[in-house]
Amino acid sequence: MSVPNPHRLSTGTAVDDPAPGGLDREVPPWEKGDGGPLVVTYGFTQPPPAQKVFQILERYRLQTIARDVLCMRAHHRIGVCKRAIVVGEGAVKVGMTRGRASYGGLMVCGSPWVCAVCADRITRERAKEVVTVMGRHMGAGKAVFHVPFTIPHRANQPLKELIGKIGEARRIMANRPSWMRFKNVVGLIGYVRGLEVTWGENGWHPHLHDAWFLSKRFDDGSIVNLHRMVLDMWQSACEAAGLEKPNYRGVMVTPVRDPTSYVAKWGIQAEMTRGHMKRGRAGRYSPFDLLRGIHEGEKHLTRKFLEYADAFHRRRQLVWSKGLRELYRMEPEKADDEIAESMDDGWGFLYFIAPSQWKVILAEDKRAEVLRITEREGEEGAMAYIRELCGMREPGCEG
Repeated sequence: MSVPNPHRLSTGTAVDDPAPGGLDREVPPWEKGDGGPLVVTYGFTQPPPAQKVFQILERYRLQTIARDVLCMRAHHRIGVCKRAIVVGEGAVKVGMTRGRASYGGLMVCGSPWVCAVCADRITRERAKEVVTVMGRHMGAGKAVFHVPFTIPHRANQPLKELIGKIGEARRIMANRPSWMRFKNVVGLIGYVRGLEVTWGENGWHPHLHDAWFLSKRFDDGSIVNLHRMVLDMWQSACEAAGLEKPNYRGVMVTPVRDPTSYVAKWGIQAEMTRGHMKRGRAGRYSPFDLLRGIHEGEKHLTRKFLEYADAFHRRRQLVWSKGLRELYRMEPEKADDEIAESMDDGWGFLYFIAPSQWKVILAEDKRAEVLRITEREGEEGAMAYIRELCGMREPGCEG
């Protein structure tokens, strides 16, 4: 397939664009259902969006629901996340960063896919990196485009199958001569890519989100032509991967005007401002919406959340094209666990919670309330609440 004449599109120099592959891993027992293990076929994805609406109570409520669901089958790391004290710590730490209270000295699961508490910490860090690189790129007078890709799907298709198909289609497109020519025509310097998924009456709906870093800017007419070129390549690649041909909405090409608003729109940080609602748009559930539905009695969603958790287990959160981070002087990428275990910059210690007090807080499911009161009333108010919760009459008493 040849690349159409781009007319006003400027040429430029592109870097290597390796196609991502799957991750080889051992399948843990909790992932295995009646149909056998769910196999990872596309290893770089975007987590359920973590955002401002993940206020303390919501984050910990969703984590508790996910813990109940995932630990039904077998052991899962979320079972100890922000619950078990790290060996050698002796007590739970509470601190504050810019008005946000958080715990220290506790074990974490490091999963941005199923744990709302870890997702909040991890995705804020990932979002910061994306915004930084976009700002440096656009500050140099160059263009960034948001390019989501979708595929046709049916209600009964397993999520693992759809993830495999969309990954295969993207790899087919990226390995064709037409894509190589296209990269040179538009001056593709690099990309950041993630995978988002929702579920609804029409089944799982996966969609890739690309942020393309181009060497030059383009006018409206050029963008229309660029969309036509990408759509043609994507439709052909989907058919080669055994999918139905996407319609004109299979690809969208939109210039990013503001990095912060882009991150919110993409879903890394703030898309879930609808967090108090159970369903997403058009009756679709985000992964965390599934948990809300389960909590409200829709037990059939349990199987869907387990399928999602299996398919996304141990995936990388975002994939950066080769050389892009180095080009913009970014530090080496951290693992999810490393981010989840770290404290926000400027985290300041406030007080300790004794192990005996912590056991009561866990038994009463009041982890979120302790943090919320800390933010509102400070150390004194939080300690008074803990003493009352534990039935203490004297400060410092643990009996």
